[in-house]
Amino acid sequence: MNSLTGESRWNRTFADLGYDWKPAIHWDTGIHVTYAGTAFGSSTFPDVSLTGYELELDWANSWKINERSRVTFGTLYAYQAGTSKYIFNGISGDRY
Repeated sequence: MNSLTGESRWNRTFADLGYDWKPAIHWDTGIHVTYAGTAFGSSTFPDVSLTGYELELDWANSWKINERSRVTFGTLYAYQAGTSKYIFNGISGDRY
């Protein structure tokens, strides 16, 4: 059995940007964008490369009806994508 030395790397990226404001005395609103990305790779068995990311956009509102009641509503959009590549016994494959 041969021993192999190699390197594996894992990277993670995260960013969030948002803005909140109060258009009226009983109304709070905000919009936010969030990004998260991940990457993994190894240089020896199993030779694999993984990448992916996620992007989310949300808009949230809160309306104060009285001292004991509040209504919250909004919307969310999410997008995810990534790839997976590998080499095993000289055979390569992709997965999206």
